[in-house]
Amino acid sequence: STMRALGFAADMFLFLTRHASRAGVPTMSCHAPGNWGDALQGGKKRALGIAPALWQRRAYLALVRHCPDGYDPVMEATHHGPLLDRPCLFMEIGSTGKEWVDPVAGAALASAVVQLLSIDPMSKDAEVPRIVVGLGGTHTCAEFNKAVQRYPMAVGHVCPKYALPDLDEDMLRQAIGRTMAGVDLDTGTMGVDAILLDWKGLGQEKARVMALAEEFAASHGLQVLRTDKLSTDVAPARTEESQPAPADASYYSSIASGYDDLHGDEQRAKYALVLPHIAQYSSLLDVGCGTGMLHDAWHQNIDSNGPLEVSSISKRTYCGLDPSVGLIEQGVRAGRKGLQVGSAEALPFADDSFDVVVSFTALHHCADVETAVAEMARVARTRIVISSLRRAKAASAIEAEVRRRWPDCVALHDEKDDVFVCDVSGAGFDVEN
Repeated sequence: STMRALGFAADMFLFLTRHASRAGVPTMSCHAPGNWGDALQGGKKRALGIAPALWQRRAYLALVRHCPDGYDPVMEATHHGPLLDRPCLFMEIGSTGKEWVDPVAGAALASAVVQLLSIDPMSKDAEVPRIVVGLGGTHTCAEFNKAVQRYPMAVGHVCPKYALPDLDEDMLRQAIGRTMAGVDLDTGTMGVDAILLDWKGLGQEKARVMALAEEFAASHGLQVLRTDKLSTDVAPARTEESQPAPADASYYSSIASGYDDLHGDEQRAKYALVLPHIAQYSSLLDVGCGTGMLHDAWHQNIDSNGPLEVSSISKRTYCGLDPSVGLIEQGVRAGRKGLQVGSAEALPFADDSFDVVVSFTALHHCADVETAVAEMARVARTRIVISSLRRAKAASAIEAEVRRRWPDCVALHDEKDDVFVCDVSGAGFDVEN
């Protein structure tokens, strides 16, 4: 191939670039390349690139997590070139010159890319059983974005409403044949099993496109799904629609090897904010601990009043609990003690087991926040610390539950989280805001 002749034997090409639109809406976007009709911006006429559906899902969810305030995270429909013989994915900042030079947007895109590349590209994603191509809707895939967040589904090529006149059997066959689950082109891991229709976004082409999709699906063993019926046809993902990041343990297991690099700085900043207010205590439970990075900070020789005596440090005990087997195993490999797999909603400890119970940026992943907070209160003797990601829709529920239980809690703040320090002993405390 041309790319191999040039010495590019890559599994996938990831293009980081800018997006332009007349609407000028600030966006963080991702999409696969290809042309449904004429090649007005590179590539070839009526030719689609290879769309790595799982990577696009992961890229979109990474953008959702890291998208700065004022920007919309979106997938885009398939458009423009180049046409390569390897899977391709674009991740872009849009949509005007103001956003292109915004350092906050640039940092957010970089963080999303780091998260994306922390995943083994050859891994199987057991939580995404449906690989689909999308037909209809807006260029920014409003309904398909919702589908990816709500359901275990990955979208490859997307033919938007404005391009439907160019969609025929040949282009549909190409869209399905050139959407793949992973990136292992040499072993042929193609995997489309459904055609997803944006039912309210097909316009005057609805009858024709529906007939085309049903006939093609019937002859190729595929299913036709409609966005207005996904709630009855597809089981919801374990992640909430509102989640700014995929919450399943399998996802975090897949990025375990790069977890500390990905989240280390932001987690250490929260630890530094909180540790002076809990350093006088000896035993700590870390709920949703990830790889147990707090283990290292908890055993450092630091207190709000300066260095602690070595004897005080030696008396400290740390226990970390997380639902991800992969993250716990990664923490154990890093030499961290006291780690175990478990759920925040059912803590495997007796009442009043720990001086301090903390949960950093984890409770928004819980299906039952009230139960998780109640469990933390049950096993804590003195302090509870909860940090809540402000972008998560569950953030308001977390804060409401914390303030309901502990009206006198102290709220601290970092770049992305609100952090609540709560006294559960009844003795009160003095913490500066």
